[in-house]
Amino acid sequence: MALLIRFLDAAVRRARIGLDDHERFYRLPEYELCMGGAYALGFVCRDIPPDDVLLNLVTARPELLNDLSLSELRRYLHLLMRAERWNSPGASLILAALKAGALQLLARRLESDVRLRQP
Repeated sequence: MALLIRFLDAAVRRARIGLDDHERFYRLPEYELCMGGAYALGFVCRDIPPDDVLLNLVTARPELLNDLSLSELRRYLHLLMRAERWNSPGASLILAALKAGALQLLARRLESDVRLRQP
């Protein structure tokens, strides 16, 4: 998942997509790859009830991702992806999370935080 987030972030930077440029964002192949990957890797599935409290907290303070468990990180990404699908074709919550640095922080945690590894 971290690699997919990195691909999406790099594509947004290359294309110089701004926060209000969600139509171009939705057309990026990396966007579809990231969305599909989140579902395929089990970050989005039926076992998490709808709840936007965590999503709202992280949107306001992305640094909260530093202290979340793997289960909570998965829940955040699940909520973000579901909200994105619900909101489409309007403004992109995923693009907003990229611009705020939240998804990059999540990717960094998934890549390097040994606390997230299963024993």
